[in-house]
Amino acid sequence: PAALLWQMKDTAILEKALGENHPVLATTYNNLSAIYQAQGDLQAALVWQQKAIAIREKALGENHPDLAISFLNMAALLDKMDKPTEALPLIQRAVAIFQRSLPEGHSSIKTALGWLKRIQARVAGHT
Repeated sequence: PAALLWQMKDTAILEKALGENHPVLATTYNNLSAIYQAQGDLQAALVWQQKAIAIREKALGENHPDLAISFLNMAALLDKMDKPTEALPLIQRAVAIFQRSLPEGHSSIKTALGWLKRIQARVAGHT
């Protein structure tokens, strides 16, 4: 819980200093999501990841690689929550953004494609 306490303090300072829609906060919210996920509180992790996505969509636009990272993180979290059908459109968006915004063969594209295959297989297994 020490990491969570420090991250919450950091978040409060950043929100006050930068406002609630600054892109730096999306990274902070992503970090909070990771901490909650590591602690097993997947529902809280989901809330923070949703906040990160909302900020990045507004602040960075729909084709920014940082938004794709948030979609990938959310898809992985939903997959962990055994919700592959909810994860699939998010990982598809992440792949599309990475393919448009990064050079061919970039490691982020490869990672996202790996997740896409995994989640597609899990969706097929759920039907």
